[in-house]
Amino acid sequence: MMGCAPKMRQPEMQHFSSLTGQIDAIGVDEIQYSKGHKYLTLVYQIDLDVTRLLWIGKERTIESFQGFFTTIGEEITSKIVFICSDMWEPYLKVIREKCSEALHILDRFQIAAELLRGRTKISIPFLSEVKRAC
Repeated sequence: MMGCAPKMRQPEMQHFSSLTGQIDAIGVDEIQYSKGHKYLTLVYQIDLDVTRLLWIGKERTIESFQGFFTTIGEEITSKIVFICSDMWEPYLKVIREKCSEALHILDRFQIAAELLRGRTKISIPFLSEVKRAC
């Protein structure tokens, strides 16, 4: 049944879930919603007691991700303790700017892929340690 899947509507605006309580940990990722590299940026709250989608931004850009932090404001942003993301450079840049005090946890599968591609110079003994830890 090729071609029978429902078409997703074109996103037109950003969405923000209502806040109740503090946000300690967030995760950021993207999802492709159409052919031709059309993405949405998704931000989740991933605290121990609460896991929910907080925000959806059109596109996968620096400006889009900065929109999340603009929406939640500096007070909430300053209280974020942990951020999980992949190694996509625009995400890394915004996280450095907005949450430099938060512990940034990177996707281990992407780290391993980068190491295997030889983009990161690292010793063989350290690679063995990483492999055992995963």
